[in-house]
Amino acid sequence: MPQYELDDIREAREDRDRAEDRLDLAVAIARDKGDSWEAIGRALGVAKQSAWEKYGKSFEEPHPPAS
Repeated sequence: MPQYELDDIREAREDRDRAEDRLDLAVAIARDKGDSWEAIGRALGVAKQSAWEKYGKSFEEPHPPAS
């Protein structure tokens, strides 16, 4: 694999990591401001349960949101 392709892979991975960090921060801020998992899920394009499963544990919220 040519070096430029490997560099592209590394750069794309770094971009993805930065985007994930930005998304984690945005979710944390939304929760701190009182936004519901339903609203966060809508913004993410997923169900509130999926949003909670991905991010809820980092907020030490042991129970999934009620349906």
